[in-house]
Amino acid sequence: MRLNYIWVSVFLFALIACGSRKADTFRNEDGSLVNGARRAEAHDGTLHLLSGGASYYAKRFNGRKTASGEVYSSNKFTAAHRTLPFGTIVRVVDPQTNRSVRVRINDRGPFSEGRVIDLSSLAAADLDMVRRGVIHVELLVLEWPN
Repeated sequence: MRLNYIWVSVFLFALIACGSRKADTFRNEDGSLVNGARRAEAHDGTLHLLSGGASYYAKRFNGRKTASGEVYSSNKFTAAHRTLPFGTIVRVVDPQTNRSVRVRINDRGPFSEGRVIDLSSLAAADLDMVRRGVIHVELLVLEWPN
């Protein structure tokens, strides 16, 4: 657990030191976060929400097609986001436990207010969020699709 905390701290420090706008926070004139949440700017200039609630797919969705056309598998590290391009690789961090998981966006959603990402069952289990249901997370865009 301590090693995980150190790794996340090093990663966040490196991200800030690089000065990349991909994971910067966007602030209003008074210094507050835009809509109270972190955002990332894609190559095309569009902004994407990077913090909020995370939920996960029920196992009953296993085998159904996602918005990208890919078949959902509860045993893969995938997720749904409303606006991030399909194929975007995201690190999902639970700031309460410092656990994190790396997922690939392959679907659209969630469509419940306050939620920013729906995780596969495997990713949710890695974050130890299955019993807790919806948790607050921070997203870090690791890789934009080509």
